[in-house]
Amino acid sequence: MLRAYLKLITGLMLVSAFVLLAGRAAKAESVTLPTGWKTPSELYAKLAKLPKDKLDEALYEGAKQEGAVTYASPAEENQVGKLMEGFMKKYPGIKGQSLGGQQEDISNRILAEARASRSTFDVVSVGTSLGQYREANALAEIHDLVGDARYPAKFRGRDFYSWNLLSMVIAYNTNLVKPSEAPKSYMDMLDPKWKGQFSVDNSPDTWIFGMLHKWGFEKTRDYQRRLIQEQKALIRKGHTNQTNLLIAGAFPVAIELYSYKIADMKAKGAPVEMILPKEFVSAETTGVGISSRAAHPYAALLFARFHVNPEGGQKILAQFGRVMAHPDTKLKYKDLQQMTAKDTLDRMSLLTAEDLVKYSKPYTSIIKEIYNPAFRGGK
Repeated sequence: MLRAYLKLITGLMLVSAFVLLAGRAAKAESVTLPTGWKTPSELYAKLAKLPKDKLDEALYEGAKQEGAVTYASPAEENQVGKLMEGFMKKYPGIKGQSLGGQQEDISNRILAEARASRSTFDVVSVGTSLGQYREANALAEIHDLVGDARYPAKFRGRDFYSWNLLSMVIAYNTNLVKPSEAPKSYMDMLDPKWKGQFSVDNSPDTWIFGMLHKWGFEKTRDYQRRLIQEQKALIRKGHTNQTNLLIAGAFPVAIELYSYKIADMKAKGAPVEMILPKEFVSAETTGVGISSRAAHPYAALLFARFHVNPEGGQKILAQFGRVMAHPDTKLKYKDLQQMTAKDTLDRMSLLTAEDLVKYSKPYTSIIKEIYNPAFRGGK
């Protein structure tokens, strides 16, 4: 009896050891990380060959070894904070950090670092600066590794994936302007009664890109000249800053503010309303890209995938009223539903990645010729 019992125990121990070793071997096999790469782009080319169901596991293993990821984004601090919080909760052991600021300042920093062959960020918010980033070789090739198959082709490229649809609208303070008297179009803003009574950003890239797309360079340049030089537009830095000033009554109208922000502030009781201009609605998709010199390439790709996942970053940021790029997300505010109405889409100037590259230089020339001489650091 004792001999049989010992045999049974020995057998069970052998089976347990075999299962344990097999499990360890399987685990080791599943997280084998690529070797022989020197840049993030080279790493991602190797990762693209992994089975799809093994990618996140490999990324997490590599990211834990790196221990951190840095995201450069002009999005509001509370939004980026929630995004990072969600990421770190899902992937313990990786510290999420952010580099904030105005889009113009972030873009200048990224381009300066690219020229110096260095980078202090891993992931970056990509918008109208895409063309400049590509010229500077600032972004890594990501090989369709970020989003899932349901992402529309127009919302992704070789070096970015969109996460947000940004549309620009005219907004007015309802305490200062009656609905019947509010401007309905961009041409209305050339009426003498609005002279010196409306704001515009010092770097209105999405708006002017959309205008260039619809009107061409000469008509856009002439309109912008009249708006700034003749109508004495109040040039201010930062769209959030402008939104706050508009609500406070610093001026009655703002000519190009983000629709999601106006919807959000209106829902909170602010005296503000939006108007979709008759001529067109400028819109772009904000995306995520990865630095071509990222110090934490595994964590960077893992974070980018989380950012555009409908159950991850998309769900988190939708709570702030953002219009998400993934088709499975829902809009928070009723006012934003008009953005997807047929008549809006028919006149929407939705910028593609190619448009961002195509109109980068014409936009820059308009800013240098018309905006910069008139801008004196307005608050």
